[in-house]
Amino acid sequence: MCRECPSLCPFAHHVLLSLSVHRDRCPALVWPPPPPPPLLRALRGPARAAASLGRFVPAGPEAEHMRSVFATALKTPVNAAYLGLPAAATEAPTSWAFDAPGSLLLIVLHGSLLARLHPPQPSPAPDTTLWLHTIEVLYVPRSYRLSLTHGPAAALLLCLSFDTARTSV
Repeated sequence: MCRECPSLCPFAHHVLLSLSVHRDRCPALVWPPPPPPPLLRALRGPARAAASLGRFVPAGPEAEHMRSVFATALKTPVNAAYLGLPAAATEAPTSWAFDAPGSLLLIVLHGSLLARLHPPQPSPAPDTTLWLHTIEVLYVPRSYRLSLTHGPAAALLLCLSFDTARTSV
Protein backbone atom coordinates (compact mmCIF):
# COMPACT_ATOMS: atom_id res chain seq x y z
CA MET A 1 0.00 0.00 0.00
CA CYS A 2 2.80 2.45 0.84
CA ARG A 3 5.82 1.21 -1.15
CA GLU A 4 6.40 4.60 -2.75
CA CYS A 5 6.28 6.43 0.58
CA PRO A 6 6.96 4.05 3.54
CA SER A 7 6.61 6.83 6.10
CA LEU A 8 2.97 7.21 5.04
CA CYS A 9 2.13 3.63 6.21
CA PRO A 10 1.90 4.27 10.00
CA PHE A 11 -0.12 7.43 9.35
CA ALA A 12 -2.53 5.69 6.95
CA HIS A 13 -2.76 2.64 9.22
CA HIS A 14 -3.90 4.74 12.21
CA VAL A 15 -6.50 6.57 10.14
CA LEU A 16 -7.83 3.38 8.53
CA LEU A 17 -7.97 1.60 11.89
CA SER A 18 -10.13 4.42 13.24
CA LEU A 19 -12.37 4.23 10.16
CA SER A 20 -12.86 0.50 10.69
CA VAL A 21 -14.47 1.33 14.05
CA HIS A 22 -16.24 4.65 13.41
CA ARG A 23 -17.20 4.46 9.73
CA ASP A 24 -20.80 5.59 9.15
CA ARG A 25 -21.40 5.73 12.91
CA CYS A 26 -19.82 8.78 14.46
CA PRO A 27 -16.98 11.28 14.01
CA ALA A 28 -13.48 10.35 15.10
CA LEU A 29 -10.33 12.33 15.88
CA VAL A 30 -7.09 10.54 15.04
CA TRP A 31 -3.67 11.44 16.45
CA PRO A 32 -1.23 9.69 14.13
CA PRO A 33 2.19 8.86 15.58
CA PRO A 34 4.91 11.46 15.17
CA PRO A 35 6.77 12.50 13.14
CA PRO A 36 4.41 13.51 10.35
CA PRO A 37 5.13 11.76 7.06
CA PRO A 38 7.32 13.90 4.77
CA LEU A 39 4.45 13.81 2.27
CA LEU A 40 2.25 15.83 4.65
CA ARG A 41 4.96 18.46 5.05
CA ALA A 42 5.48 18.52 1.28
CA LEU A 43 1.77 19.21 0.68
CA ARG A 44 1.85 22.46 2.70
CA GLY A 45 3.35 24.50 -0.16
CA PRO A 46 0.85 23.43 -2.82
CA ALA A 47 -1.97 23.74 -0.28
CA ARG A 48 -0.93 27.28 0.58
CA ALA A 49 -0.79 28.23 -3.10
CA ALA A 50 -4.04 26.49 -4.07
CA ALA A 51 -6.31 27.05 -1.11
CA SER A 52 -8.70 29.94 -1.38
CA LEU A 53 -9.92 31.11 1.96
CA GLY A 54 -13.06 29.32 3.03
CA ARG A 55 -13.68 27.06 0.04
CA PHE A 56 -12.48 23.74 -1.32
CA VAL A 57 -9.93 23.78 -4.18
CA PRO A 58 -9.14 20.51 -6.01
CA ALA A 59 -5.71 19.14 -5.06
CA GLY A 60 -3.13 18.67 -7.80
CA PRO A 61 -0.94 15.69 -8.68
CA GLU A 62 1.17 16.23 -5.56
CA ALA A 63 -1.68 14.74 -3.47
CA GLU A 64 -2.23 11.76 -5.78
CA HIS A 65 -0.26 9.27 -3.68
CA MET A 66 -2.19 10.15 -0.51
CA ARG A 67 -5.49 9.95 -2.41
CA SER A 68 -4.64 6.63 -4.02
CA VAL A 69 -3.49 5.01 -0.75
CA PHE A 70 -6.89 5.73 0.81
CA ALA A 71 -8.85 4.86 -2.35
CA THR A 72 -7.11 1.48 -2.53
CA ALA A 73 -7.61 0.71 1.17
CA LEU A 74 -11.24 1.88 1.21
CA LYS A 75 -12.06 0.25 -2.14
CA THR A 76 -13.96 3.33 -3.26
CA PRO A 77 -13.16 6.52 -5.21
CA VAL A 78 -11.58 9.25 -3.08
CA ASN A 79 -11.43 12.94 -4.03
CA ALA A 80 -8.75 15.27 -2.68
CA ALA A 81 -9.10 19.01 -2.15
CA TYR A 82 -7.36 21.73 -0.17
CA LEU A 83 -9.07 24.11 2.20
CA GLY A 84 -7.45 27.20 3.67
CA LEU A 85 -8.77 29.21 6.58
CA PRO A 86 -7.26 32.60 7.49
CA ALA A 87 -5.83 33.50 10.87
CA ALA A 88 -8.28 35.13 13.24
CA ALA A 89 -7.99 38.85 12.53
CA THR A 90 -10.57 39.99 15.05
CA GLU A 91 -12.09 38.77 18.27
CA ALA A 92 -15.25 37.80 16.36
CA PRO A 93 -14.34 34.56 14.58
CA THR A 94 -15.64 33.70 11.15
CA SER A 95 -17.19 30.27 10.62
CA TRP A 96 -17.77 28.24 7.49
CA ALA A 97 -20.45 25.53 7.28
CA PHE A 98 -20.08 22.65 4.85
CA ASP A 99 -22.34 19.92 3.52
CA ALA A 100 -19.87 17.36 2.23
CA PRO A 101 -20.61 15.24 -0.84
CA GLY A 102 -19.74 12.15 1.21
CA SER A 103 -17.75 11.31 4.30
CA LEU A 104 -14.66 13.45 4.93
CA LEU A 105 -11.18 12.99 6.29
CA LEU A 106 -9.83 16.41 7.25
CA ILE A 107 -6.04 16.27 7.55
CA VAL A 108 -4.55 19.37 9.17
CA LEU A 109 -1.37 20.21 7.24
CA HIS A 110 -0.63 23.42 9.16
CA GLY A 111 -2.14 25.56 11.91
CA SER A 112 -5.18 24.97 14.07
CA LEU A 113 -8.93 25.42 13.83
CA LEU A 114 -12.14 24.77 15.70
CA ALA A 115 -14.43 22.11 14.22
CA ARG A 116 -18.06 21.80 15.24
CA LEU A 117 -19.88 18.63 14.25
CA HIS A 118 -23.66 18.69 14.03
CA PRO A 119 -25.29 15.22 14.22
CA PRO A 120 -28.15 14.33 11.90
CA GLN A 121 -31.55 15.52 13.09
CA PRO A 122 -33.51 14.44 14.96
CA SER A 123 -30.79 13.22 17.26
CA PRO A 124 -30.42 13.20 21.03
CA ALA A 125 -26.66 13.68 20.60
CA PRO A 126 -25.37 17.23 21.16
CA ASP A 127 -23.04 19.06 18.79
CA THR A 128 -19.37 18.19 19.30
CA THR A 129 -16.66 20.85 19.28
CA LEU A 130 -12.97 20.02 18.82
CA TRP A 131 -9.72 21.94 18.35
CA LEU A 132 -7.72 20.46 15.50
CA HIS A 133 -3.95 20.90 15.23
CA THR A 134 -1.23 20.07 12.70
CA ILE A 135 -1.12 16.37 11.68
CA GLU A 136 -4.44 15.52 13.38
CA VAL A 137 -7.14 13.91 11.26
CA LEU A 138 -10.88 14.30 11.74
CA TYR A 139 -13.30 11.78 10.25
CA VAL A 140 -16.74 13.27 9.52
CA PRO A 141 -19.49 10.83 8.49
CA ARG A 142 -21.63 11.91 5.55
CA SER A 143 -24.70 12.30 7.80
CA TYR A 144 -23.04 15.05 9.90
CA ARG A 145 -22.82 18.75 9.11
CA LEU A 146 -19.49 20.46 9.71
CA SER A 147 -18.69 24.03 10.75
CA LEU A 148 -15.10 25.27 10.86
CA THR A 149 -13.84 28.36 12.67
CA HIS A 150 -10.34 29.70 12.13
CA GLY A 151 -7.82 29.68 14.94
CA PRO A 152 -5.10 32.15 15.91
CA ALA A 153 -2.98 31.09 12.90
CA ALA A 154 -3.96 30.26 9.34
CA ALA A 155 -4.95 26.64 8.84
CA LEU A 156 -4.32 24.47 5.78
CA LEU A 157 -6.19 21.21 5.30
CA LEU A 158 -6.14 18.33 2.89
CA CYS A 159 -9.71 17.03 2.61
CA LEU A 160 -10.34 13.53 1.34
CA SER A 161 -13.99 12.81 0.52
CA PHE A 162 -15.47 9.42 -0.26
CA ASP A 163 -18.80 7.63 -0.42
CA THR A 164 -19.01 5.45 2.68
CA ALA A 165 -21.89 3.41 1.29
CA ARG A 166 -19.30 1.58 -0.84
CA THR A 167 -16.47 1.61 1.71
CA SER A 168 -14.98 -1.66 2.91
CA VAL A 169 -12.22 -1.39 5.50
